[in-house]
Amino acid sequence: IDILRARSAILQQPITSLEGNMGNLRVPRLDGSSTAYWFLGDDADSITESTPTLDEVNLSPHPLGGLVTYSHLMLKQGTPATEGIIRNDLAMVLATEVDRAAFGGSGVGAEPLGILGTNGITSVVDAAPDWAAIVQMESDLVAANADIPSMGYVVAAGLLPTLKTTAKDTGSGLFLWDSSSSYEGRMNGYPAMATNQLDAGHILFAAWSQFLFATWGSLELESDPYTRFAQGSVQVRALMDVDFGVRHAASFSVITPA
Repeated sequence: IDILRARSAILQQPITSLEGNMGNLRVPRLDGSSTAYWFLGDDADSITESTPTLDEVNLSPHPLGGLVTYSHLMLKQGTPATEGIIRNDLAMVLATEVDRAAFGGSGVGAEPLGILGTNGITSVVDAAPDWAAIVQMESDLVAANADIPSMGYVVAAGLLPTLKTTAKDTGSGLFLWDSSSSYEGRMNGYPAMATNQLDAGHILFAAWSQFLFATWGSLELESDPYTRFAQGSVQVRALMDVDFGVRHAASFSVITPA
């Protein structure tokens, strides 16, 4: 019998995955474009030279692990699936933590920086989740030329009662959350998903393809029957290496709690 877990959200969005990496990644990014010029074309006038500017998004492996020890008696008295249950739990725990950190990672110490801590994302500060605020998030991306396919909302699950009962306007009978589903719906014509992985009171609107999710290798699940050999115990370790980044911060807009 598994535990009740927070619903994963980031990997269900159309993000950009960078898999099978070796060493640190330096992803080039166009920071300033070149310029087009009108000219006479009469062999006397010429095109003015311009040079684009580049910077980069730096990604490096951040190890994430989990370690569990279970006793000889637990193995013998449990079902034959005891180790399988433990392995599955470790894999789910790591996946859940990756999901949380993708949104709210602090960037301090070994923890990678998540979306909410990234400099430059647009913030609709202390906005009540009403129709005007929801549409403003879309307008933020449009104003920054970041309104590209793959846009959608992710909302803190605690806001669902508000979103499902807040009318768009007087008399229309329409509400902010347009769906009968418990956690998946639409807002402002875009896909929307609710999760407890996003900080309470937050709503995030993004062009999700602008989020980079890098992995080095795959999830490692290994058993060690030797370290605690005298006790007859077995240790199971889960390990993976990930990092996050955003191509353009202007592709993200967030409502912070009112």
